[in-house]
Amino acid sequence: MRTDSDSAGHNWESQMLLRWVLGSLLLMCGLAISPAAHASQICENVLIGETPPQIVGYSGPNNNQPIYGPPQPIYQEQCYWKYGALALNPSTRVYTSAWNYDDIREAENYVKGQCGYACAWVSFGENFAWIAISEDDRVTGISVKSSADAEKQCALSGGVDCVTVLAGSSTSDANYWYFGAVAYDALTGAGANSWAYARRNEARAAAITSCASPGCWAYAFQTGYGGIALADDGTLFGGWSARSEESAGKAAVKNCEKEKGKKSCSMVKTGSALGPSTFQPKPPKKKK
Repeated sequence: MRTDSDSAGHNWESQMLLRWVLGSLLLMCGLAISPAAHASQICENVLIGETPPQIVGYSGPNNNQPIYGPPQPIYQEQCYWKYGALALNPSTRVYTSAWNYDDIREAENYVKGQCGYACAWVSFGENFAWIAISEDDRVTGISVKSSADAEKQCALSGGVDCVTVLAGSSTSDANYWYFGAVAYDALTGAGANSWAYARRNEARAAAITSCASPGCWAYAFQTGYGGIALADDGTLFGGWSARSEESAGKAAVKNCEKEKGKKSCSMVKTGSALGPSTFQPKPPKKKK
């Protein structure tokens, strides 16, 4: 049976690319992420005065009595800067964020006070910031450029298997990028899901435990959806998608067919990183 690392070798590059795309969508829908950060400036149309009443017509017997309309408001666009901050405890993965602060030091002091001395933190005037962390929780990477840059900074500092886990905005609350996993036993057909875990290995272990069968194999993923495909020879493959569970299952089938050939693989299990599974794949076809 294929090991977790074997499957990851086939899916890692595509998963990382798609996960980066999903990250962009995540922060745009409630938090918005951008591949490049820009200064966080908020602009509003502010009422600064009114025009005097203007004559809009005439009335009266001689049509010489002016009719005045209501005063017209005068608006002016006024812009101001907003600052945010993020803090993450590497060992507990507890995080805090601050946003919409007029003073960057106040935002910084807030998250440091909430998170404590053991936390990695960043205060910023750019739109967004990201914090990445190594698999063993020992090394972090911080960036106001992109999630990919945060992971690069983590790796340059000696981190192994660095992944972005926290994304924040200077104008809205932060998002933690949670992990999920799907597990399946090719011999018994037993399966299970896990979701909303702070670490990849925790999500994988939870799915294996819930699967409760000796032959269970798990595919862990971050954000979005994951799926497992079963080859005719019993080999299992994982796949990931930003769109849906079904799309993740199809991605797993595609990865499977790259090695095993067309029509030799079946979708058997799917799940979400954020909640219970809502999709049930069709049972695999029995071999003749």
